[in-house]
Amino acid sequence: MSFEKMLEKYAELVVKVGVNVQPGQVLLVQSPLETAQFTRLVVGKAYEAGAKLVQVDWEDETTTRIRYEKAPDDSFGYYPQWQADTMEQLAAGGGALLHIKVPDPELFRGIDAAKVSTAVKAASVAREKFQTYVRNNKISWSLIKAPTKAWADKVFADLPEEQRIDAMWDAVFRMNRVDTEDPVAAWREHIAELKNRQEFMNQKRYKSLRYRAPGTDLRVEMPEGTSGLGVAIITRRASILSPICRRRKFIRCRCGQASTEPSAARCL
Repeated sequence: MSFEKMLEKYAELVVKVGVNVQPGQVLLVQSPLETAQFTRLVVGKAYEAGAKLVQVDWEDETTTRIRYEKAPDDSFGYYPQWQADTMEQLAAGGGALLHIKVPDPELFRGIDAAKVSTAVKAASVAREKFQTYVRNNKISWSLIKAPTKAWADKVFADLPEEQRIDAMWDAVFRMNRVDTEDPVAAWREHIAELKNRQEFMNQKRYKSLRYRAPGTDLRVEMPEGTSGLGVAIITRRASILSPICRRRKFIRCRCGQASTEPSAARCL
């Protein structure tokens, strides 16, 4: 299968399963400039799914770096209220959010950590109302990955430079079942299986979980009242999403599998 076809299937998967765009819904896509080809496919698939409007906010890490190098030190506590208001209005209006988040591992190398922490805190405080929508499943949202040069250079440093992006795309496609005949159907089947395992484990009330793999042997004691959550959640609009849902009392293997063994959970 050609790369272009795989890319199209990934875009369709993100729209139909990841954020589950509904007819008449507004979708906000936050995307790095480097993934423009993929992002445009997502926009097309969202409109095909019935989206009323798809707005893309392009992110450029080079200009982000410039800010941290040249902006006044006292400016990092500022976060534009209009940006926070935009996110809150999106959620209040029943919109959806897709964030293609692929940070450069070296972006803040040499930058004063205090600047970064101050900016992160300012954003968190300003967007608290929006985060309430997220925590209470009142907004459709999904966070995904798409390869960039900086990320691929880190992960596949042992490969020739010209092969790294392709290798990263291959990995992303495999991890997200895009290499199957019907990725959307494959994910829905996977979600159903996780739901079954979730119910099984909740009935068992395990006191601990053990994760074993090559180089890994980890036992996690479970707190009282622990309950498992699957990867699918239902929003207040009754649409089913499948971001990786992590909450305080939720533990899952990185592969998305949950164990049915009484004393161990294995990540194969």
